[in-house]
Amino acid sequence: MLHGTSLYGKNSSQYNRLKFGNSLLYQPIGTTSGYGPLHISNETFNAMRELAEINGYNTSNRFGMGPNWRMRVIRSACDALNLNSDVILKHSFQRGLFAIPLAINWKSFLIGESEIPIYRNFPLNELVNYWRDRWFNMRKRNDLVIQKVKRFDPKQFCIEKTSTSNCE
Repeated sequence: MLHGTSLYGKNSSQYNRLKFGNSLLYQPIGTTSGYGPLHISNETFNAMRELAEINGYNTSNRFGMGPNWRMRVIRSACDALNLNSDVILKHSFQRGLFAIPLAINWKSFLIGESEIPIYRNFPLNELVNYWRDRWFNMRKRNDLVIQKVKRFDPKQFCIEKTSTSNCE
């Protein structure tokens, strides 16, 4: 089972239209309570980061440093100010919560009614053909997309500079 949240509110079309054939891939299962750093401006966050650094918190943001770096920095700054970070991180923007079931019997498996998951089997060639028809063919005829592809520089897409990477 995979899961995700919508970017643009609880009734977002971001996931509720994603289909493969006639199968809806993302199942709506609820909404978030409106929690996270979404409402903290960059200016406020940078001030919180400085405060966290002054108080000895390592604010580096490198791959492998753990999930949700912004929330950790905000929590550290709130601790330094003796503020309840749960209150600070609470906002009113609910997001849709979606499950991406990998098994046909996902509900009965998760609640213990089925002992063995019956996995969905989407043949690779069908997935590739669907992607090609739904997304690629339209974009390969779009001059703006082609220009962006031609300008793409893999060195600008580097996640982390290592001794073996081609990052500059």
